[in-house]
Amino acid sequence: MESTYDLILPTGAADWQPVHLGPGRFWQSPVLAGFPRIRHVFTGVGFNLSERTGRDVAGTPARRQAVCESLGLPYRNLVSGSQVHAAELAVVDGGMRRGPRTLDGIDGLVTSATDIPLLAKTADCPLVLIYEPSAHVLGVAHSGWRSTVGQLPTRLAAAVADHASRAPESAVAVLTPCAGPCCYEVQDDVLTQVREACGAIDGWLRRDGDRCFLDLELLIASQLRAAGLRADAIHLARRCTICDRGFYSYRRDGANTGHGALIAGLSS
Repeated sequence: MESTYDLILPTGAADWQPVHLGPGRFWQSPVLAGFPRIRHVFTGVGFNLSERTGRDVAGTPARRQAVCESLGLPYRNLVSGSQVHAAELAVVDGGMRRGPRTLDGIDGLVTSATDIPLLAKTADCPLVLIYEPSAHVLGVAHSGWRSTVGQLPTRLAAAVADHASRAPESAVAVLTPCAGPCCYEVQDDVLTQVREACGAIDGWLRRDGDRCFLDLELLIASQLRAAGLRADAIHLARRCTICDRGFYSYRRDGANTGHGALIAGLSS
C-alpha cells in the first residue's frame, strides 16, 4: 500500500550532505548543487547563528560573515527576517543594500538580485528554499507549524512564481533537516488548528497509542503541490533534528539552544 509520502513525492527524499568550508563542517543539498548560480549552506551544532540564544551570541555576526565569505557572498548585503512564526513575506532587491539587516515581522524572503545572501534560522522548524532556475528567483522561508497553518509555503511558491513571471511548475523546492514525524509530538490545540487550516490531517500524522506526531515536512510538501510545483521537484531532507545531535533542537535541548541557519544567495 502506498503511503501519503509516496503519493505526494514519488521520487523520495534527498538528504543533505556534509561539506567542509573555510569556517567548518556544514551541510549542502545535492539537489541545489545542480544549479551553479545558487550558493548555499545549512549550519549545525558548533556554529551557532542565533543572535539571541545559545553559546557565544556575541560572536554570531562574525560567524555569519565567515559563512557568507566562504560562499563568495558579501556579508554586507545579508538579509534575514525577524521570524515571528507568521506568514509574511518580503521581496528584497538590489536597491535595499544597506548592510546586514533584519526585516521585522518577516518569515519569508524572495529575491532575484545577485550577491544578496538570504538567511533563515532554525532549531527544529523546517526551512523552505524555492528556486526558479529560468528567471533566477530565490525564496527562503522559516515555516514552523504556525507559519504552515498560515499557508506560508503556498505564499512563498506564489511569490517566487510572480516575481519570476513563470508558472510554479518550473520551480524546485528543498527543505532543510527539521523535527521529524518520529519525534515531533503535538497536542490537541495544534491538531485543531492544523485541521481547521488544512482540512483532513490523518495523512500528516503518526499515531502511537494516544500520542500524535506531526509530519510537518509532508504537510509543507502538500501545500507546495497544491501551489503548482511538480512532485518530482519537491525534495524533503527526512533527517530529524531532534534525533540527530549534529543539529540544534529546541525540543531536545530547551529554549537556550543555539540555531542553525540556511544561508543562500544568487551569484552573478
